Amino acid sequence: METSLEATGQGVVVMNVCGDVDSFAAPALKEELFACIDRGADRVVVDLTASGFVDSTGLGVLVAGLKRARGRELSIVSDDAGLWRMFRIVGLDRVFTMYRTRAEALRRTPL
Repeated sequence: METSLEATGQGVVVMNVCGDVDSFAAPALKEELFACIDRGADRVVVDLTASGFVDSTGLGVLVAGLKRARGRELSIVSDDAGLWRMFRIVGLDRVFTMYRTRAEALRRTPL
């Protein structure tokens, strides 16, 4: 798994995640996500469109990131129907604002 950050302006940072987010990759994701939040981003958009797989450890990192954000916005981008299904099954679609595309997330158009 690899991550990259893009500051899009006005306190918004997009974290692009490429590769599987599993128990091996989760510690690196957590470190990057927490660092991004701790730098003071008002909104963090985690773009998972280049991720083929997110396991329960990866989901745990995202939930921990949301808790760390303390009221700031942390949203998820994914066009993967399986990932959306998993978020719905565990109820995380009610916790995270989710988008199908990065452009929608940046326009704040929740589904």
